[in-house]
Amino acid sequence: LVVAKDDGLERLIYAVQCKNWKTSMNEDNVKKYSKHATKESPYDKLYLVCAGGFTDEAREFAKQEKFSAKLILHGEEEINGFY
Repeated sequence: LVVAKDDGLERLIYAVQCKNWKTSMNEDNVKKYSKHATKESPYDKLYLVCAGGFTDEAREFAKQEKFSAKLILHGEEEINGFY
């Protein structure tokens, strides 16, 4: 599921892995969406949401400077923190 939001103040895109809750999203999957989180992207932030969490490699990939604060991962740890 991919949802884009533009309220005139900021442009956001959300990508949610909603079919396989027990499997962590790996680096290759994060790479697929990361093009929306570069400095050249029209979006202010990209949220990747996966209830199964993210592999260590995926989290390391998302920490790259070129994504700065635009690429935000929400896995099991972050989701559970909302409740």
